[in-house]
Amino acid sequence: MLVVVFLLFTLANFTPVEGAFTGYNFGTRSAGMGGVYVAIGDDTESILINPAGISKVDELEFNSAYTKPYVGLPGVNLGFMLLNFAIPIKIINSCLGFALTDFSLANTYRENMLGLNYAYKYGWRDAFSFGVTLKYLY
Repeated sequence: MLVVVFLLFTLANFTPVEGAFTGYNFGTRSAGMGGVYVAIGDDTESILINPAGISKVDELEFNSAYTKPYVGLPGVNLGFMLLNFAIPIKIINSCLGFALTDFSLANTYRENMLGLNYAYKYGWRDAFSFGVTLKYLY
């Protein structure tokens, strides 16, 4: 009985473990909006935040960013790079997106991610969108 109670308590307190910086805001617009960008994502930044958002992209779009967070703190050498683009396919109301991110701590730690996104819009005046992103972390 004690083992069952222990197992239930252990499972009830289980929290998933993520990479150190997987919740990072991936662009200037999303960072400036304080995390609420998921509701209105309509450009290449939404590839990693809201996969259906790139269905609203009407032209070929490219986005890049590089930042060094916490500059000036002694011993901290973080770097974050982002490259992404979206290619609309107007014939079938769809859009393809690609994203590459690199987060590094000097030569000590590195998180890289590749993302491939597909989004489709449908309905009266294209009011509904569906999207999916495949992410590969390495």
